[in-house]
Amino acid sequence: MNIYTLQKLYGKIRSPRVKLLALLLLHLGRRRYAVLDLDPVMACNLRCRMCYFSDENHRRKSGGRMSEDDLAAISRNVFPAVRKLQIGCGAEPTLFSGLEGIVAEAKKKGVPYISLTTNGQLLTAERLERLVETGLDEITVSAHGLSADVYESMMPGARFEKFLDLTRSLASVREKHPRFQIRFNYTVNEDNMQDLPLLGTVFSDVVPDIVQIRPVQCIGESDYRNFSKKKILEHYGRYMPPVVEFCRKHGARCIYPSKENLASVDGTTVTDTTNHIADDLPLLYMAPCKEWPELDPHKEDFRQYCRRTHRVGTMLRVIFGLDPGRHKNRSKTMNYDIR
Repeated sequence: MNIYTLQKLYGKIRSPRVKLLALLLLHLGRRRYAVLDLDPVMACNLRCRMCYFSDENHRRKSGGRMSEDDLAAISRNVFPAVRKLQIGCGAEPTLFSGLEGIVAEAKKKGVPYISLTTNGQLLTAERLERLVETGLDEITVSAHGLSADVYESMMPGARFEKFLDLTRSLASVREKHPRFQIRFNYTVNEDNMQDLPLLGTVFSDVVPDIVQIRPVQCIGESDYRNFSKKKILEHYGRYMPPVVEFCRKHGARCIYPSKENLASVDGTTVTDTTNHIADDLPLLYMAPCKEWPELDPHKEDFRQYCRRTHRVGTMLRVIFGLDPGRHKNRSKTMNYDIR
């Protein structure tokens, strides 16, 4: 079953306890349910203004890449439990020379769905073809402009012509591999919102399966500091409908913030810890840091990690309302409309 179909079904479950019960049954049945976010290298070729890689202090503290031993341990002890592998979460994965090897090893271990998130500037047509033939199921292309001036000003170091080359390469790959999924992510702010209606022009050769429009938010220190939504809201009816109509016309899934949600994104929302646990429990993150943040693949596998962290007990306590730490959280959230 397509990973997005599974996510849609999971999202339709209103009760977080029912979600946890479903995860518990998958866990006890030794079925895959983990989602692994993997950054094999902590670096980026660009200095996008809305990204923390535009901050010199962040770049100084970042760096490092996974070794062959690291990847072998992940393959041996983590991949067998993973349903979706997301390569590229907070850095640029195409800087990693062994990217094709990660995809091949994940497929060898039976990972059903493998996705790559990239700015695409280093991704040649030949390498894209190799990745797809090796087993890549989806690519997510991130961009912050749809005209040359805006694209290159928001993404220092990038060239708009290379982005257009990538769309043509994607069209070629789609012809050979019709089931290959293409996703396009656009972070909108007051200085690039006017480019949204150009989506159909840029993607004239190939239509993404999914288009997601995300409003700018502060994710750390970055060069870009305008987090206001005022102008976006004022011109919402001018710039957002063409994106939705393009997706509707071509059968693409459009994920975008409604005007009401956009207006409230800077506020806080009360959320139930139970729901937070249900949504976060399947997630794992791994990167070449000094210490493994959760699971050390050199020392334990996914099952051992779950036993060490008392995963089954945690799920049972929450399911039956016995978790003494259960409370309400206040956090910034964004709800999206999906068309």
